[in-house]
Amino acid sequence: MIVLDELIYASKRKYRTPYTMTSDLVETIILPYVTVVEIGEEEYREAANLIAMLSLKPSDALHLATMKLNNIKILISKDKEPDKTPNLVRVWLTVPLRYNIMLSGVCRAPRVHHYHLKAPL
Repeated sequence: MIVLDELIYASKRKYRTPYTMTSDLVETIILPYVTVVEIGEEEYREAANLIAMLSLKPSDALHLATMKLNNIKILISKDKEPDKTPNLVRVWLTVPLRYNIMLSGVCRAPRVHHYHLKAPL
């Protein structure tokens, strides 16, 4: 699972990548290869349980509940808060988006910075 708002925010804040470049990346490289899942009442209820059990922030709990209910095992996130959740694989990419794409037209494979493996949800 990749949380698109986190991707857009982190690329702007940390790497100073303009929103338009990140949006282009999402549209051309991410969305064609992923399934966007909806978040509804069932996800909310599961998130409330996770907040009570693990003292997670509401946004993290909602992401993890959505993953659990959709049988998603990998989270792409810079946020380390979900690491205290059992049964999760979290990855983050270190190469700034602006170096991978757009300006040069060359797309190099990013390196994995953090890889946290736990048992399945």
